[in-house]
Amino acid sequence: MKKHIVAALIASVTVISGAQAGIPVAIDANPEWAVEAQRWTERLKQWQDTVSHYQKQINAYKQELLTKTGIRDVQGLVQSAQSVSKELEKIYDQGNSFIDDYIKNPEAALSEQARSLLADYKVTNTCKGLGYTGDLVRGCEASFLSQLAGIEYGNKLESKLREDNQEMADLIDQVKNAQDTKATQDATNAVSLASLKFNKLKFQYEMYRDKQRDLAEYKEKMLQAAYQQKQLGAVTAETPVVDYKAAFDQQSYEMN
Repeated sequence: MKKHIVAALIASVTVISGAQAGIPVAIDANPEWAVEAQRWTERLKQWQDTVSHYQKQINAYKQELLTKTGIRDVQGLVQSAQSVSKELEKIYDQGNSFIDDYIKNPEAALSEQARSLLADYKVTNTCKGLGYTGDLVRGCEASFLSQLAGIEYGNKLESKLREDNQEMADLIDQVKNAQDTKATQDATNAVSLASLKFNKLKFQYEMYRDKQRDLAEYKEKMLQAAYQQKQLGAVTAETPVVDYKAAFDQQSYEMN
């Protein structure tokens, strides 16, 4: 009986599909070796490899976002962002719609505490220095906040992955060490539930990845709009054409 239960458990553990190239994928269950402790160890390693892959990708996205802000005091920025963590979560959930709302009405879209963050890091002056004017200045400010939101969300997602990974390791140990049918069944149910939770986390990771792509596309459109706006104005020796894309890559937000 125990053999059948454990075999069913192997089959129930979510097979992690590769959302992109390089993601480790759990192999199909084989009842003939399902009850062997070594096989459970291998299954756990596959799980951990997948979690490790996600963590590396999330960390890479965070580092890219931090680089784009241009802030040298990275630790200071991360600490400052924690003071408006809840608001950044909302900004992250809104996606590009936040940028549109902020451009229309900054005061309504952002709290006073979050606006002070823009002032502390002189974001407005930096955006103007890059050549943005009018609504594009607000778009640049909103983009900065969206980057912070992405970093904050990435931190939380990475932390949750670590927690779920440890939970799964503990549960698989319980299955391996179960002494009777009831203990095996209890562990089976717990692993199945944890597997469902991980599926949700996997979906959140994929959404996170896609949002970073969408934000990058939005920024590119904003840069093109700024460039076109500048081209429409008078271009003289005193007002040369600005390479906004290059300027954006070199932007730097600094505190006093």
